[in-house]
Amino acid sequence: TNNLRDYLLRGFSNKKYSQEIYKNNLEEVLNISHQRKARREALLNEALEVCVKVELLENYSITTTSKGEKFIFKLNPNFVK
Repeated sequence: TNNLRDYLLRGFSNKKYSQEIYKNNLEEVLNISHQRKARREALLNEALEVCVKVELLENYSITTTSKGEKFIFKLNPNFVK
């Protein structure tokens, strides 16, 4: 959860309010790539829910490309740290 928040805040501090990352890279950022698939999904969903609840994320979407699933994050430009 904190790793996702930190990743998104790096973009926020650079005034980059839209970020994209592939799922496998996101799992590395969250340090959950060694977990079983079901556990990875639960941890990823939990981290996303927390970032939405604290209003760091306005929304996110998941698209499928030839390289895999890609997460597109839209950050809240009015987020107060």
